[in-house]
Amino acid sequence: INMIKDLEGRVQELVLEADSISKKRNVLETENEELQTSIDNQKEEIHSLKQ
Repeated sequence: INMIKDLEGRVQELVLEADSISKKRNVLETENEELQTSIDNQKEEIHSLKQ
């Protein structure tokens, strides 16, 4: 029975860890999109300056 409780505790830890990783991933994806937009805007600006 102790072993089962240990496993249940470990599963809970893994679920929380997975949730945390998922949230971090969402944050990184958002930052990535923002950086990509910024890069695109800068490229357009450079292009318009060249003309």
